[in-house]
Amino acid sequence: MSPGIRLNCGYASIAVLFERIAPDPSIAPGLQLTRFRDARIHYRKSLDVLLELRARNALLQLRDGDPEKMKQSIERCDAALARVSRSGAVAAEKR
Repeated sequence: MSPGIRLNCGYASIAVLFERIAPDPSIAPGLQLTRFRDARIHYRKSLDVLLELRARNALLQLRDGDPEKMKQSIERCDAALARVSRSGAVAAEKR
């Protein structure tokens, strides 16, 4: 496995972890937002690595990573961030 693929896998794994723990109803909405932001950041880093690998023709197989799936994951995080922000719970925490 190339270093670029390992880096991509690392970023993607961290992103998945943050995305999975973010919606926990037992944590404050502010922390949920932070976790979704962290997930989005790591999905973006993974996407950047995949696009760089593709540009260098080093993305050999779809199992090495799928840029479209990373884009979908980023969109999913964006939707979750909007949903949590709209809930108004963050504004209530500031009171």
